[in-house]
Amino acid sequence: MLLELRISNLAIVDDLSISFAEGLTVITGETGAGKSIIAGGLSLLLGAAVTKEFVRHGESEAYVEAIFEVQEIDSRYEQIKRKGIRIDSDGIIVLRREIRREGRGRVLINGLISSLSIMSDIASLLISVQSQDQKRELGDKHFALNFLDQVLNLYKLRKQHAVLWKDWRESKRRLNSRITEDELLLEHLEYISYQCQELTEAGLEVGEEEQLADQLKLIRNLASVTTASAKCSSILDNSDPSVRQLLASAISALPAADAADRKLNDIRDLMISADSELSEASILLNSFQDSLPADTALHDELESRESLYLELKRKYNLDTAGLIDLKNELQVKIDAHKTASSDISQLESNCDSALKLLKECSRELHDKRASGCEKVADKATLIIQKLDLPDFHMKFDINYLTSDDYDFALDGYPVVANEHGVDNVGLSVCTNSGEKYGKVADISSGGEQSRIFLGLLSLQNNDNYSQTLLLDEADAGLGLDSAQCVARLLKSLSVNGQVICITHLPTMAVAGDYHLQVEKVELADRKVVSVTQVSGDDRVVEVARLLGGQKVTDSEGKSQFKYAEDLLSSSI
Repeated sequence: MLLELRISNLAIVDDLSISFAEGLTVITGETGAGKSIIAGGLSLLLGAAVTKEFVRHGESEAYVEAIFEVQEIDSRYEQIKRKGIRIDSDGIIVLRREIRREGRGRVLINGLISSLSIMSDIASLLISVQSQDQKRELGDKHFALNFLDQVLNLYKLRKQHAVLWKDWRESKRRLNSRITEDELLLEHLEYISYQCQELTEAGLEVGEEEQLADQLKLIRNLASVTTASAKCSSILDNSDPSVRQLLASAISALPAADAADRKLNDIRDLMISADSELSEASILLNSFQDSLPADTALHDELESRESLYLELKRKYNLDTAGLIDLKNELQVKIDAHKTASSDISQLESNCDSALKLLKECSRELHDKRASGCEKVADKATLIIQKLDLPDFHMKFDINYLTSDDYDFALDGYPVVANEHGVDNVGLSVCTNSGEKYGKVADISSGGEQSRIFLGLLSLQNNDNYSQTLLLDEADAGLGLDSAQCVARLLKSLSVNGQVICITHLPTMAVAGDYHLQVEKVELADRKVVSVTQVSGDDRVVEVARLLGGQKVTDSEGKSQFKYAEDLLSSSI
């Protein structure tokens, strides 16, 4: 339920705070007084577009804030919590939208910054704003389908159908993609196999090129390397005296001088360390000499191996790591072709299973629509006939969606499926006896469309009727007598919920449990909007104004006052 609406600096509104109660609230006021700003403010919470011109002249920021109460037993309570909104034990939800003349606006839910999308989703659970423009919904190609599903409580089944439809489309996409992939692969399989074999037989390894380069460098300089290493080995160990022998003699000469200067100990330690390192160098040198090839017989083999690397890198325009990756990728493709038959068979099975489930759900959805539409049409007809349309009748036209490029056959019909099912649902009405059925927009007047729309509205799912329903001059085009019928309907809708009706008609105004009057008042040389609750004599005065179209005094319009009093005393 909407508890309070606050609007600040929006259009001609200065600072407005309106409290609401359960039941039927009527809002009246002179033309241009600002009644529709109330509906417009709530529409902003539902995500309506804004411009900087919405901000009151001379102000930098405007805002709309609505305070709702949601009971824990309400089905919307969990829906709102699932969107990540915390609801305290008092069940209060505060939605606020700020509009700035410069820069971006802000959206807050319970004081926390949020997105307009989330707020719009939550607001749509809490309130529904219906205006004259929304009578156009009757002409929308999806209106009849959505309305019928809502009244028959088929949205859960329709949601299931949407999931199955998406699953089937994805299964079909995967199957077609796998078939196409294998067909393309098959066209190039011989070439791919050749490339893979060539790279596999090459046996490429990361780092091998560097090893080849080192080996070839050694072989190309084998003679000089052999001579140099032999000479070095001779100097270290095999000459007379050798370097190591001379170093050993120098070390042995130092102990006699030990007593003379302790710094000689440090020098002696360095020489011993040098002897140790020369010994290790000698061992490594001998090992290196033993590893040298006896001749250059490997030269051609290594040259050929190095050339192979160079040729493959040039041919494929890849480095060694890239060649190895390419070989692995080609092998994966070849393996994929080997398993294509099995893969496609499995994907076909998955697609068939998904299609079977989809067809079953499509048939169930169609059957429930077909079997329930006549009862819904009869109920709606009875309601709308009471709205001063005694000759009104309506019917639903349900046909399969068909096309030459169909998805599957159902009951012998080539049908096209979408997330909503396989049905094309139309709504036809007849407003006068003896006339043909036709579309609402084609054969009914504006006033008739208002009543038809309200009548259909009363049949919608009960969960949606826990919403606050605001009607912005939905009685436009109605006469005083017709409005009484509509007033009774709104009164019945408000028994278990909250209905707010902006109206110009006195026969509508007297039906309200609460009556709010909107006026423009002068404040500091500016016109601002004021909203007050009227009752007693003040309400009689306002109803009398509605009867005459302008304010009247007791002396000017006794008959209007008397009629206003009679209307109020006999109101439903």
